[in-house]
Amino acid sequence: MLFHSTHGTNIIIEEEETRATRLDSFCHGITFSKMPLEINVHVTILVTQIHEWSGALRIGVTAQNPESLEHLPRYACPDLVDTEGFWADAIPEKLVTNGTRITFYLTEDNSLQLFINNEHRGAHLSDLPVHKSLWLLLDIYGNTESVQFTSNDSLPVEIVARGPQAMYAFRLAKNSGTLPVFRTRLVLLGQDGAGKTSLKNLLTGKSYHEREHHKSEAVVTTGWCEINQHDNGSWLMAEETNTENEGATSLSEGYFEALAANIAKELLLAEKHHQKSEELDTSSATKWMQRSDRKHVCTAHYRRRHARNSSDQDKQEEMTVEQLRNDFLNELPDRVVQMVDKFLLSKENWQNESFDNQFLGSNILLNIWDLSGKSIYQSIHQLFLSRRAVYVLVFNLCQDLDAPSLIPVITNKGTMVEIEESEMTNLDELCFWLNCIYAHTSSTIVTKNQSEEFCSPAVIIVGTHKKSLHPDPEIRGRMIEEKFQKIEEVIRNKVFYKNVAKRYFAVDSSSEEDQEVCRLRECIEETVSQEPYIGEEIPLKWLKFEEAMSRLVEKGITHISRQQLQEVARNEGIDEGDNFSSVLEFYHDLGLLIHYESSLEENLFHTVIIDPEWLIEAFGKVFAASSNEDKWPDSWNWISRLKKDGILEDGLINQIWADCKDQKPNLLALMDKYDLLCERKTLNTPDIIILQAQETKSWYIPSQLKKHQDVETWIPPENKSIQFYINFNGFLPVSLYHKLVTKVLRWTQEISSYQQPKLSSRVAWFHLDADHDFLLQMSSIKLSRIKVIITKKTVMEGATEETLQGFPHPSASAQVRHFLEGALADIRSAWIQRLQYQTYVVCPCGCQCSLHSVNSCKEETCLHFLLLDECLANRVVSCGHRRIKTHFIRQHFPFVIKQIRPGAVLPENAVTKTLYNETVLMENVVPNVPRWLKGAAKLLNAGSEGNDWTALANKLGYKPRLIEEFGEDLNPGLSLVTDWLVTSGNTRTSVDMLLACLSRIHRDDIIDVIHKSEENNEDQPPVFLSYHWDVQDEVLLLRTKLEQAGFRCWMDIGQIGGGDHLQIKLYEGISNAKIVVSCITPKYVVSNVCSQEVILADLLGKPIVPAMIQETPWPPPGAMALVLGPLLYIGFDGSGGHGGSGVHADWQSKFNELCLRVGRYVDPVPVLPVKPPDVHNPPTDTKDTHQWTSRLSLADLVSYPLVSPRQDSLPLVEESDSSPVDTPPPTPRVISRGHVQRCTICAVL
Repeated sequence: MLFHSTHGTNIIIEEEETRATRLDSFCHGITFSKMPLEINVHVTILVTQIHEWSGALRIGVTAQNPESLEHLPRYACPDLVDTEGFWADAIPEKLVTNGTRITFYLTEDNSLQLFINNEHRGAHLSDLPVHKSLWLLLDIYGNTESVQFTSNDSLPVEIVARGPQAMYAFRLAKNSGTLPVFRTRLVLLGQDGAGKTSLKNLLTGKSYHEREHHKSEAVVTTGWCEINQHDNGSWLMAEETNTENEGATSLSEGYFEALAANIAKELLLAEKHHQKSEELDTSSATKWMQRSDRKHVCTAHYRRRHARNSSDQDKQEEMTVEQLRNDFLNELPDRVVQMVDKFLLSKENWQNESFDNQFLGSNILLNIWDLSGKSIYQSIHQLFLSRRAVYVLVFNLCQDLDAPSLIPVITNKGTMVEIEESEMTNLDELCFWLNCIYAHTSSTIVTKNQSEEFCSPAVIIVGTHKKSLHPDPEIRGRMIEEKFQKIEEVIRNKVFYKNVAKRYFAVDSSSEEDQEVCRLRECIEETVSQEPYIGEEIPLKWLKFEEAMSRLVEKGITHISRQQLQEVARNEGIDEGDNFSSVLEFYHDLGLLIHYESSLEENLFHTVIIDPEWLIEAFGKVFAASSNEDKWPDSWNWISRLKKDGILEDGLINQIWADCKDQKPNLLALMDKYDLLCERKTLNTPDIIILQAQETKSWYIPSQLKKHQDVETWIPPENKSIQFYINFNGFLPVSLYHKLVTKVLRWTQEISSYQQPKLSSRVAWFHLDADHDFLLQMSSIKLSRIKVIITKKTVMEGATEETLQGFPHPSASAQVRHFLEGALADIRSAWIQRLQYQTYVVCPCGCQCSLHSVNSCKEETCLHFLLLDECLANRVVSCGHRRIKTHFIRQHFPFVIKQIRPGAVLPENAVTKTLYNETVLMENVVPNVPRWLKGAAKLLNAGSEGNDWTALANKLGYKPRLIEEFGEDLNPGLSLVTDWLVTSGNTRTSVDMLLACLSRIHRDDIIDVIHKSEENNEDQPPVFLSYHWDVQDEVLLLRTKLEQAGFRCWMDIGQIGGGDHLQIKLYEGISNAKIVVSCITPKYVVSNVCSQEVILADLLGKPIVPAMIQETPWPPPGAMALVLGPLLYIGFDGSGGHGGSGVHADWQSKFNELCLRVGRYVDPVPVLPVKPPDVHNPPTDTKDTHQWTSRLSLADLVSYPLVSPRQDSLPLVEESDSSPVDTPPPTPRVISRGHVQRCTICAVL
């Protein structure tokens, strides 16, 4: 909303037409809005006030266009109000103070509803002609100095991420009032023994004897701590600030404080007004009335004021502050009364200009979490790493940054016996924690009042044990500076650098008078106050519901049924129309409760965990079980099996959760949901079924695994296996590997149940099918990659060399790879939002490594890689040293682009191959061949020179030699089109390119034939690609990739035409689609056609996924902002992968995310692996020849390398003999084209 150029003579419009300020006097302050008000659209203004005048703001509307007003009177009331077409009324002076936030909106029942500081004040004006255009009217009068339009519809990012339904529920709840919330979480994390607990106690002012030196829990929460931004002293815990009401929670404190502040302000305003009336002498009053401008205000202002408020206001003005206090506080809680007294006692320190800001926003509540640094708890980091937190990363200054970090080894009795060296240095540990925070906390948000280099969530680095570093203060200072400088140099180019506070702190945990601790408090307070969610307006209904949950937790209730909690919400004013599901999802995202609204698991849907700390504690008991044998002496066998095989027995879990047995199903379901464990299934062999029937239930829990003694024997020979790597670009926590193993365990038990897996801490062996096994081997954390090995069953069983039958089948490789990539995409979507990964194979170029100067060095640190997708997409790739033929890996991975995919133009059995490498279209046998194919071929054959099949072949890029071979066919047009469809991938993109080339040779008749045939096809593509033609090439690539992934797409490539025909086609495409992908570019945003597509998709209720193809401001300006603004986009403009893996890796990861989101609405058609034909051993019997050739379908043709028209003359550089041993003989190069051999009789005729 902006101000109109028509305004009073004392008004200036500034700050891009959003602020109106009165420069002089108390009148001539009438202003208007630039555009008419819309029904149900909220408008919010911030008021600046001075105290030398009387009277306050007038708010109204006018049906007169401000452009038509030539002369404006001094006052809106009564001058304009007495004129037809104007409605206005004053805001009570006592309700408007400096910084007051006023919101109003027109309703369909002809009223203007009013909110002051988010409290609903009812209808300000009634009986308005809302069917007309009504402009806003503001009279900046009296002690109101300026008014500024501000955002009134700010929504938490958690609400926006949940979509339109949650946004609607939040806005609806805001109509009943809101309250600003000043709270966050302070998380202390770092290595075990770094001094986190001591630092926490220093910050909260505990004395030395009160401090704990050891903790065994996964996380220790200190409770709520109150900090005052105007007082840099020690922070006070909630129980210290509220001893008489120990049940008070953060919400009640905030709510009580807001209520007490409003009451105190009301009392002080009354007192100031009373004093002012007593001190006003006759001379000053006469002097004040000498100015002619003020003569009118006596009649205008006081006449309106006294006529409306009658004698009640006069009585109130005569009341003392004490009388008002008794009247206000008669029925309020004691805690509120205490706060009011506190505010009144400190009134002499208040300044008029900051009067309103002395109450709210000065105190912020911190919930301090002290995380354990033990590696056994790393798997549950996902439960408390949140974007709504400020992190303090603690490390020991006495430890050498380049030295290996030390890990305490715990005995069975729970005592420390020795210290082991980690594979990471102390500096690596710091970077690891920073990576964890960055990867787990979704998108980065630039904090307010700061430069763009400081992002949320913020991380503050603190070094401890300062005095132990060196006794000399000067030398100690230099050593500390060197350490901090080294940390700065290492993290400066990392992706998480913008989240790190630019000032580092060195403290001594044993000193209670360290001034650096005070400076650290100041830094934390400043950082917390600048977090974007501090002061966020939350609906009062929802906050009351949160308070009700807190009361339940205080009573010891940790979980509750969804139905019971809904009854609690109903008691707080949240009914069915308020969308209770959105309330649960919001507080789940905040981490204040645990509930999965969309879960298919009944236990998860019907149960709500209202005390997440209890859940973390329950999980922590399971992870610590292997180190606490003394707690359960009768469970020695169970604990031994847990440590050796990673198997958690039902009897052990009953002992661990003895105090919450009734919640055991829910806890197990949640651990399964978080991929912390999975249930063991019974094997399908009779003897094992009988044996396992006698056993109780058990679960795999990979995080408890230790290194197996004979793990080296699990790894098969390299020359008889298929190997590839998943690279995580510098960040691979062990917890991620454990999650992946858990998902693979769950999957392999579903698809095959003939053999138990073998599990170790870093190696996992799985049974795939009757012929294949595969392994996952995690490298060192520094290398951050997982090696995948697929092998034949005989290799794993230790067979002799004579029994080995070659390499695994390509379908096994594809099956394993596709599952692993899908599982990682699920992990990224649910837990590690910034996870980056890519699949690679080892390059066989044999170049010399720089570390050992050895050719083809096999050391893990010396390997260099080729991107697997690039190898499968190209016959030749470059590794930086030379060009490499990719046959060495293509033979083991059936390249998906050359298989029949959803949206294939030719059905699988439409083309067959003969012994002479001829391709025959079986249009007379197969009914699903496209109807247009024969008709288009006939028209091409009958074309004249320049627009016949020869011209089309030239436009499609065929070489002259191939065109001559097509000319030998009886039906060259059919042969050409069939060959093009097969060699170009057999997708819808193939047809689109064919249409484009037909247009270039002016064959509109053939285009019409194809279009009419396609219109009769009822199977419409479920994915609509909306884009601007300036990025057609990029979107074509995206479409091809989507169709290869199993999602058929509708896309206009410029051949539809314009006008009504285009509109009809766009409507049909969007209405038949299940999801719309908007490809965002600057030209797309300003395009009318693209805007129509987006608006139509929104009106039809189609899910929309914005894909950022080129960098564009977000939300996009213009009409699209209403639809796309609340949505989260996927950025394809490319910024490089995590840790600097390059633009291609980043693009691929974003594409995987797109597939995941499209897959929520569209089921991809699965790709069945094609068994390659035995082309090397054709039947010798002529009678069997036809049966053999009839089994060679189009899938057989496209599963092996084809000679593309544009690849025949590609120069290849032969690679060295670095292929694996016993490689199958190379497949003959097959030219797939519609060629019919002429027999002798045909030649004679």
